[in-house]
Amino acid sequence: MSVIFDEYRATRDGLRYGFAVGKVRVLETRLLDRSALERLVDASSFAEQKRILSEGPYGRFLEGAETPAEVETALDAALDSAYGFLDEAGLPPAVVRFFRLRFDYANLKAALKASVVGVSLDGLMVAHGTVPIEAFSGPLERLPGALGRVAAESLAATRETDESSLMEIDSVVDRAMFAALREQAEEAGSPFLVEITRLLVDLGNLKTVVRALAAGIPAQRVETELLIDGGTVALVDLARIVRMPTPEAHAALERRFRLKGSPLTSDEAPDLDVIADNALVAAVRKGRRPEPGAEDVIAYVLAREAEAQVLRVALLGKMAGLDSAALHRRMRASFR
Repeated sequence: MSVIFDEYRATRDGLRYGFAVGKVRVLETRLLDRSALERLVDASSFAEQKRILSEGPYGRFLEGAETPAEVETALDAALDSAYGFLDEAGLPPAVVRFFRLRFDYANLKAALKASVVGVSLDGLMVAHGTVPIEAFSGPLERLPGALGRVAAESLAATRETDESSLMEIDSVVDRAMFAALREQAEEAGSPFLVEITRLLVDLGNLKTVVRALAAGIPAQRVETELLIDGGTVALVDLARIVRMPTPEAHAALERRFRLKGSPLTSDEAPDLDVIADNALVAAVRKGRRPEPGAEDVIAYVLAREAEAQVLRVALLGKMAGLDSAALHRRMRASFR
């Protein structure tokens, strides 16, 4: 019976998403490959980088960008076009909400940390979520639904401004976010999104361990307060790794998460967001079904997210005066 159902589902999805998947196949050919990334990194200037990108999907967004803030705005606009494709493809509302919710929780993290540290929200908010960014300027406890409850919990528990306290905000918010994402994935009836949620938990824990090692946070606190259950990597494995000396721990993480290019053990400080995004895209590509379906659209949008993050590092790094060698080391995980 399950075989018959799988065949029916594949046929149904192929008909429903046939046009969108056909468009994805074309759009995927325009994603940046290794050669294009290397040209960007080796470019002599930001102006040369813009010239390289001028004929691709980012050209029209970056055309007038001259400052770091304008680059951020341009990349956000480019991402908006990718998220618009989710609606255009006719994906279920729960799938679209899955993507948007992540930015609500990212904005909540930024607002909570800004409140605790006492800095402005200028430049910290992103506009891809379901809640207007202006709402995060008011009392965070009054944010709608789970966001307000999580804000109240975090503010009540946070008294210090040290690294471990800020990481605890990440942990509290992430737990709520992963629960919300799993709920949306199940509402959409998508095992694919459920698996993506588990991968996101893994990558969140990866970043937590790396940052905890750098900050010298005691292993017991990492294990009991900061790591989040629900991923594919057992917490007992991560607890063992966080007790290792830092170089050995980094090497163990690279093996456990199958990170390409040894990004954690290089001399350059790792860009954890780039590493996580690329690891997610690689895992998603392996998990796609051969038959056309919603997964193809989801995988493409995730690839566009990762690509925008890589471009952010490459373009802003060049504007900041990083040389090509430094950028190569920092973006090592992106060269596949």
